[in-house]
Amino acid sequence: MRRRERNERARVLLGELGLTGRAKDRLDWFSGGLQQRVMLGRALMHRLCDRIAIMDHGRVLALDAPAGLKRLVPGGTMLEMRVRGAGDGDGHGDPVRSALQRLPGVQGVERPAAQPAEDRASPTAVYRLYASEEPGPLLASAAQTVIAERAELVDLRLARPSLEDVFIHLTGSNLRS
Repeated sequence: MRRRERNERARVLLGELGLTGRAKDRLDWFSGGLQQRVMLGRALMHRLCDRIAIMDHGRVLALDAPAGLKRLVPGGTMLEMRVRGAGDGDGHGDPVRSALQRLPGVQGVERPAAQPAEDRASPTAVYRLYASEEPGPLLASAAQTVIAERAELVDLRLARPSLEDVFIHLTGSNLRS
């Protein structure tokens, strides 16, 4: 995209986001809400570009297509599973968690704090698996593992890293205030 066209699109986008006249302001002068608008604008502009630079304090940390940048985040696939009939939740007597940790490509398994039970008579546990593998084989093997441990898979959600996740991974922080 040519510079003139890019600048025109940025001007229109600033107007749509209510940031007209603020284009030259420093980001750290913005409130949290305005910073979120800027992040939304960046995401929309990124969709118009082939390559994106992740910068921190004026230094380019990475330059690649969005898919290439997202591959920089370790454990780039996150699979969240809600399971009924899992272990006790302290991590030691939890056979489901232990079995999930042994799956090929899994870099880590978390069991977040208990959520309010929808059905107290039949509570569920949430597991988050982090893996660098493609999600297809991981989905199948994780579901089979839960069943093999005599638990029931209630819900499954797959997430991939966002460009914000890439920024946080490379810089170690959210947008600075």
